[in-house]
Amino acid sequence: MKPTAPKATVHHVQVVAPAKGQEPAVPVASVKKVTVADMPNADKPQPQKVEVHYYNIKKTPKVEKTATPETPKAVETASILPTTHASENQGGVLLSAMAGLASLGLAFGISKKGKKQN
Repeated sequence: MKPTAPKATVHHVQVVAPAKGQEPAVPVASVKKVTVADMPNADKPQPQKVEVHYYNIKKTPKVEKTATPETPKAVETASILPTTHASENQGGVLLSAMAGLASLGLAFGISKKGKKQN
């Protein structure tokens, strides 16, 4: 079979140049002159009035020592010995052991669940 040559057709298209557009308007900068009046002078500060209280202070009269001082009492020794608080920490050890067992149980449960899916 012999190939056939395609038929070429020519279409005449007339292009009309568009009318020249208007250029955008350039903004005009303007300066507005403003006059500012001088600030008035501040009033002179008035001296502050402070109330003063005068106290009549007299010297303490001399007191002759007529009483004999008491003899100091002997210092009593403490009857309570210091504690080490060793018994208070037992509850914390029990709680931490229970938390460890619970976390092992969770880890064991998660590992079994993962094996069932496979």
